[in-house]
Amino acid sequence: MGARLSKRIRYLLEALETLEVDEAAGRLLLRSSPPETKPDGAVFYYEVLLEGSGQLLLRRYRFDPTTRERADEAIVCTRELVEKMFDDLAASAP
Repeated sequence: MGARLSKRIRYLLEALETLEVDEAAGRLLLRSSPPETKPDGAVFYYEVLLEGSGQLLLRRYRFDPTTRERADEAIVCTRELVEKMFDDLAASAP
């Protein structure tokens, strides 16, 4: 499913790639690849966590290389983009 999602969801700021599959727990984690790196060294990336229960968690993070910490970053998008993402998630389900 991760590969299908990566091929369909190409309209975010960065492409998504499968980072981890935990079949026992029924989890799939995708992350931006490559992430966006700013001139100050800050790294921005998306994470998508899909649970076997059907729960979806979409987040954008900012990683600060100086402090080695990550923080939530606001995701700015349109309603149409969110609808398209849900349609693509449903179409990618096994």
